[in-house]
Amino acid sequence: MEEWIRIFNEQHEPVGRATRDEAHAKGLWHETFHCWLYDENDVILQKRSEQKAGYPNRYDVTAAGHLGEQETVHDGVREVKEELGISVSTDALEPFRIIPDVVEREEWHDREFAHVFFKKGMYHTNDFTLQKEEVEGLYRIAREDWIALLRKECDKVSVRTLNHAFVEHVRLEDFATHSASYWEACTHFFDK
Repeated sequence: MEEWIRIFNEQHEPVGRATRDEAHAKGLWHETFHCWLYDENDVILQKRSEQKAGYPNRYDVTAAGHLGEQETVHDGVREVKEELGISVSTDALEPFRIIPDVVEREEWHDREFAHVFFKKGMYHTNDFTLQKEEVEGLYRIAREDWIALLRKECDKVSVRTLNHAFVEHVRLEDFATHSASYWEACTHFFDK
């Protein structure tokens, strides 16, 4: 079944609809929902499933997804439930901003208006039931390490599983691709 999404112009005005595949093939602007979980010291990263067509086994936003044709940004919290198995309401989220996120690749052109939210809390392995088709695992990265990596002040940093049982060293290339302006905006949020 094809996934239909709303299409926008560069001013974020609705102009029609298209399938998700068509939007990526033609570089049409569309909306996504991004939710970053964090605590006092760490940012929680999603490691994408190896089954994912885009950026398999790469680190990314804690939970994210496309907004369907009939969905509002408030419906985006379904992504958190689907991917992570936890329920959150939009009232519990810190709205950040809409970030135009453009990633051009040879085989597809991703132009998103990413509705970015943050949620601070205490997170433990037992809190989550991961959707294995989407998510390989959840990892912690120290906020200061993440900021240093995004600012290219270091080449690699350590990430660790939520229960601290496994540590891995990662480079910026190990992350899903987002625009420089997207990473800069997220860095600004965590550097306060």
